[in-house]
Amino acid sequence: MADAVLDVLDLIAVPAFVIDVLAGERLVIRKINAAHEAMSGLCDNALAGRGPYEVFPARLAETLTDNYLRVVRTGEAYSYQELLDLSRGEEWWQTTLMPVRGDGGAVVRIIGTGINISEQKRAEIERAETLATAHALNEEIEETLAFVAHDLRSPLVSIQAMVREVKRGFVDLNDGKRAMLDQIEAIGRKASSLVEEMLLYRDTGGLTPVVSCFDFGHSVADIAALLDPLSKHFIHFNNIEIEGDALALQIVLRNLVDNAIRHSDRRELMIAIDVVENEPGVLTFTVGDNGNGLLGPDIRRINGNETASPAGDSY
Repeated sequence: MADAVLDVLDLIAVPAFVIDVLAGERLVIRKINAAHEAMSGLCDNALAGRGPYEVFPARLAETLTDNYLRVVRTGEAYSYQELLDLSRGEEWWQTTLMPVRGDGGAVVRIIGTGINISEQKRAEIERAETLATAHALNEEIEETLAFVAHDLRSPLVSIQAMVREVKRGFVDLNDGKRAMLDQIEAIGRKASSLVEEMLLYRDTGGLTPVVSCFDFGHSVADIAALLDPLSKHFIHFNNIEIEGDALALQIVLRNLVDNAIRHSDRRELMIAIDVVENEPGVLTFTVGDNGNGLLGPDIRRINGNETASPAGDSY
């Protein structure tokens, strides 16, 4: 039987794919189009008729399945960004999933489209790293300004007061000394004004992060799929939406999880990533594991001594 959707899929210029939803929420990849093959490096013949767990590493298959089942169960379109390691290495995709309902109203098919946004994301990552460097430099500048301003403010006030006191009983002999006193007072006022501007910069300076509402669980699932593709380890995390700098947080969490896996000799590691709101507007993130901790050169790179960190590190 002809399938109109599959017949026209290769005519679409953007990467697209079709997932059929069978009984028991079993998912089957029906087709990826030519644009998807060209962009992702995947092959339609190798995927068609098979489920995510049959063709992708376990952790990636789990993430993809969760995304598809979300559409199946809610019956609503789902658009999101994801970091995938397909055939060409790590790439960022902007993916949109659209449900197709059958005669009974249940979702029987998902039509997905994706745009490779790797270049955009690399630029954002570079920007985030630049901002982090600039922020650190900015903090040093602010600290220096604060010391300089506080050290200068009192002497400048004293100089201006002394000049005013001298001028109060000063007899002008038309020898230019009165003009010199006026000039000293003006310089003092200007210097005091600059000090106040420095303090104002310290109080209002800084760099504003890119804050948005995003799916925390989805971000961590992408990290898990990249660092633990075969699902050898147990990685627990909160499936919640939070507000913050998504890209910066993902960079930090990825480094911590990567270190936990890299420096553990356990075949099965337990990693817990928790987030709690201790007070309004402030989130606290904890990454813990049951590994053996860092020893020797590893921990020295972090805190400059040979002391081993305890097993079950938390950061």
